[in-house]
Amino acid sequence: YRKRVQKGTFSSFVIEGKAEYDVIEGEAALQELSKYIVEKDIEQENTIINETLNLEVSEKSVDSLSMGKKIINIGYAAYGLEKEVQSELILLQEELGFQIAHFTGFCTRKTKEGEVPEIEATEVWFDFLQKINLIPMIQLEFPKEIASPEEGEKWCDTQIDMIRHLLNRYGRKAVGRWYLEWVLVDYGKKMELNEIVFGYFYRKMKSLIPEVNLGMLTFTSLRIEEAELIERFLQLQLNSCRMPDFFTFHAVPN
Repeated sequence: YRKRVQKGTFSSFVIEGKAEYDVIEGEAALQELSKYIVEKDIEQENTIINETLNLEVSEKSVDSLSMGKKIINIGYAAYGLEKEVQSELILLQEELGFQIAHFTGFCTRKTKEGEVPEIEATEVWFDFLQKINLIPMIQLEFPKEIASPEEGEKWCDTQIDMIRHLLNRYGRKAVGRWYLEWVLVDYGKKMELNEIVFGYFYRKMKSLIPEVNLGMLTFTSLRIEEAELIERFLQLQLNSCRMPDFFTFHAVPN
């Protein structure tokens, strides 16, 4: 004899004296066969093969809040060489734990051609920042006296030479975490000059160390005219594939 037992789309048969087996019908049969054939062997285009993916997570996920980095403003880089300033920075690091030190330019010395970066003093300042675990954010603003692209590019080369020196001193891993904040100079009156000089600096800097954070100062007021100028500049950078990596603004616009 044989006994038939219904199990949904499966029919089980038990035959006396023989092993037990299952008869699988319809869609269930196709799903079973799909375990042994590859998709290209199935001739019916409308056939849907159900697949199950099991993922095992060993640890329970924990929701975390992304926190911004604390920035302390120093002023000009040369201020960081003063003993009083360094003492205060050490105390602030112990109590508040800043991550970034924001300052303008490098330590400089006067020459016949104007202010140029001073290597030894700059090394002392950056050594101190390394010691107290502060990441530099260097604000770069070419002098207002610059009136031609050639002069602007020469100024850029001077800044890049200093960064190259610091790269050799501290290594790519450290310098790659730094922030370079570009400042537009009288952009409403010197549009083309600003655009050429920034483009030159961007290409040279990203060629030297692509991972460095190269951004720009944007809004310093709530004036519509300024917003329109910034929008124009950024659209040009977007079209030229050299968008800044980050943007800064004054928290209390005047």
